[in-house]
Amino acid sequence: MSYSSNSFAQSKANNFSSYASYLHWLKQDFFQKVRRESRVGKPVLLTGFITDQDGVIAVNNRVPADIANDLDWQAVIAFWSPSDVFVTGMKYLQRVIQAIRLNKPFQNTLFSYDDPNSSSFLKKLSQSGVSFFPDLGRLRQRRGLRVSPDIFVATTNLVNYADVVESKEFRQIVEVFKGLNKRIVVIKPSAVLDQEQRLAEKIGVEIIAYAVEDGLSEGQGFINAIVDYGKNSSCRYKVISNTTGPSVKKLFEQASYSGLRFYVEVVVVSKKIKAVEESKSRFSFGNPVGYLLQNSYKQLIKTPNLSAISVSGDKIRQSFNVFVKN
Repeated sequence: MSYSSNSFAQSKANNFSSYASYLHWLKQDFFQKVRRESRVGKPVLLTGFITDQDGVIAVNNRVPADIANDLDWQAVIAFWSPSDVFVTGMKYLQRVIQAIRLNKPFQNTLFSYDDPNSSSFLKKLSQSGVSFFPDLGRLRQRRGLRVSPDIFVATTNLVNYADVVESKEFRQIVEVFKGLNKRIVVIKPSAVLDQEQRLAEKIGVEIIAYAVEDGLSEGQGFINAIVDYGKNSSCRYKVISNTTGPSVKKLFEQASYSGLRFYVEVVVVSKKIKAVEESKSRFSFGNPVGYLLQNSYKQLIKTPNLSAISVSGDKIRQSFNVFVKN
């Protein structure tokens, strides 16, 4: 198969016969196309998630062990690799802190592309089973990007998570960020309360608020606040990725209606996710692939069902799909 960028002009989605060819496309054609589009003026938005065929997905990146596997996680990280910013949530940080305390692995979006040997803290995480993809970091660097994106943490009220951000583990994370010359910024709706500002200063992070102006959606206000922060900090945030759950994905989709390019990667697992209340949530629009196809999204890429081994040791089959809106 050719990996020419001209393939994007085709009306029919490309079919990749192997995981390796799909991964190559993400690292080469997709990366270059997204960065090229981001130079036009408006930011490009990315989001990705894993679903079973009924449209059930994990909430806030909590993927059940019966479908979680290295194959799809590597593909998601490669899909996000053109990013200047990752948007995550406080509940994700809460789970990260807990995993670090228990010396257990977690889905690593904080230091995805960093070299685990760059600090003793990251090396310890790697030894506990946390995945790092420094090859993608080096690829980003060769293409003129920083090794790793800045992190924005979405929340409604920072004070509600004081126990998380005041923890020893979070302070270690902040110190490593500073050492890697990366930013971690809390973003919330409406105004920043005095109590929140004092807490942010205490833990050494910045906090900003986004407002909804007349005629703009909440999603547009959210994205505008991130882009404006970048401009004021001498950063160019041109590609922004949602690495957390459906609530931020909804903001991204709202923003896309203002003409922003919005790419969605959907990993569809043939095995049904076990109905455990705390670890599943139905995609807000029902079956995601059906919804995307019917709502002005063009399918760029699809693969056949590829074999993988889940964390729990089960054999599963899954397909990878990429859609674009606008």
